[in-house]
Amino acid sequence: MSEDKHEVGAEHFEVFVGSCRETLARWGVNDWEVRFSHEQVDGVLARTSLLVVKRVAIVKLSKTWDEPVTNGRLKEVARHECVHILIGRLACLVGAGWLARDEAEAAEESLVQSLLRLLP
Repeated sequence: MSEDKHEVGAEHFEVFVGSCRETLARWGVNDWEVRFSHEQVDGVLARTSLLVVKRVAIVKLSKTWDEPVTNGRLKEVARHECVHILIGRLACLVGAGWLARDEAEAAEESLVQSLLRLLP
């Protein structure tokens, strides 16, 4: 492995998955099936893909990073990916450019309720 690449090992993957699960549980995000994989993802530390209609999130942790791998950074990246899941339904609806009013309101309310659990 070159000097500017840092290997993300199985022990790092375990920390990442555990942090994602803990974060989603704390936020009350329990209506998604979340699948995890540990594979090379170019250009990013991790990537989340959403199948919104099926409520499936696929979270990939890259096998190499361009920065040192620490438990603290793994937890930050996990939290970031969890936000993608948290706002996934609303983001998809808004991004599609077509919204039924009740769908937009339901997605917005879901986001509001989740965020209320986060705020003091």
